[in-house]
Amino acid sequence: MIESKNFIIKCDVYEEYLNDLINDLEKNISRIFDFFNIDKIDNKINIEIISKKEKFDELFFDIHKFKPDLNSIGFYHDNRIIYLSFSDFKNTNHINDTYEDYINVLIHECTHYVHSQYTNNKMSLRCINEGLALFIGHQYSEIDYNKFNCKLDSLLNQENIDYYNYYLLFNFIYENYDKETVFKFISDKEYTINNLEKVYKDIVNKYNINLAITK
Repeated sequence: MIESKNFIIKCDVYEEYLNDLINDLEKNISRIFDFFNIDKIDNKINIEIISKKEKFDELFFDIHKFKPDLNSIGFYHDNRIIYLSFSDFKNTNHINDTYEDYINVLIHECTHYVHSQYTNNKMSLRCINEGLALFIGHQYSEIDYNKFNCKLDSLLNQENIDYYNYYLLFNFIYENYDKETVFKFISDKEYTINNLEKVYKDIVNKYNINLAITK
């Protein structure tokens, strides 16, 4: 186990990069703090690094009750983050990811952690929660609304769809609404449910996206 100001990291086997990892996380957590306008968190972020994909999949199944695919490398649950070791990315669809990508996905999961604390575990719809984490995690380098290809029903029903839709949705809210409204979306699920259709239509109309708007 290694510990720093904001993190506690445990690993089932020793990994040489762990000291660099915790230092890099300390450098990057300011992205999360700046967004939420906070200086610290009440409890340190607990991260469990799992050395092998097979073991990660077993933990995932025990919690979520369905088998993860080769894209699954990390998740936040019950005040801890379970994350696959960078050394075993070779056995996933993330085989070509860089160490920087590894950090960004972990910042994504840390965003869920802080978001949950900030909202007292209330949070919002999946599309907002994931969009926020993708946004702070810097996981996409382009913003192309022509690739927005989901239905409103899929967002409201919290279906698991292409994550790029979540990113575009949250980026649009962040760029086009005031801060108070942005924080209503991330902290009030009912507000999001009642106002998501307007945002959806605004995206479709502004960028002339050829989609059937459904309810």
